[in-house]
Amino acid sequence: MNYAFILLTVALGLLLLSLLIPWIITNIFGQRAYTLLDVTTILLNNQITEENTPANNSSKIRMDPVLSDLSSNVYPNSSLALFFSLILYPISIIILIASIVVAGFDKFKKGKFKIFGGWSKVALIAGILVVVASVSWIYSLQSFKTQFSEHAELAGGIIGEEWKGNASVVIDRMIVMGFGPFVGIISGIIGIFVYFVEKTYRYQG
Repeated sequence: MNYAFILLTVALGLLLLSLLIPWIITNIFGQRAYTLLDVTTILLNNQITEENTPANNSSKIRMDPVLSDLSSNVYPNSSLALFFSLILYPISIIILIASIVVAGFDKFKKGKFKIFGGWSKVALIAGILVVVASVSWIYSLQSFKTQFSEHAELAGGIIGEEWKGNASVVIDRMIVMGFGPFVGIISGIIGIFVYFVEKTYRYQG
């Protein structure tokens, strides 16, 4: 039994599961949890709406307030990291699935897929991408919260003068990191670990 292949399937399972686990939990207008699929759907729908709505149309649909600020040009570092994460994550899923397919074929036709440099190397690439995508998301949200707090302080607080000096505390309570990106990081680490396990397994074999 190839333990590296088992770890690879676990990594993929966690990666797919992370899509359904909240990535943002907000207390604005009532508590709401955003999964990565929610974020992607909202951003895509907003883009379609903007493209199909005339610029002078005053009835333009307003985007979700949290994601609107997070993805706006007001916070360029946050929005760039956000979109970077959203692009890398599906790519890493595809690559991880590809590594499983290659590994499956490799069991029956040894040497057929040397062009890939070994399926474990494909898993290594996928694992690195997952970790980078998840860390980018964490940076995006933390950067947004920091910048939002700083702007609020300059404007006199989030909700009146009584909150002045405590904007960062308020925003931390309003927007909380979900477990999704951390599950993604675990999946990525397992994917990276697969490469070294397979390498050891191959030498011992």
